[in-house]
Amino acid sequence: MDKTNKNITLVEVTRELLTNRPITKTYNVIAEDTGLTFGWIQSFQLAVNEDYSSNRVQTLYEYLSGKKLFN
Repeated sequence: MDKTNKNITLVEVTRELLTNRPITKTYNVIAEDTGLTFGWIQSFQLAVNEDYSSNRVQTLYEYLSGKKLFN
């Protein structure tokens, strides 16, 4: 992903984090740790649907990045 592009969305950044996550962070582990479902995480990764709840994307982003989106 081009980090100089100012129009990168939270969905894109989060999907990149999910793609590049540590091998120990399986969908099952992420689901258990975040409360998101395995199916939702998988469909998000595969871009099955582009209408994702911002709260779920934020939860996944914060989990994978290790930082809060907003303070």
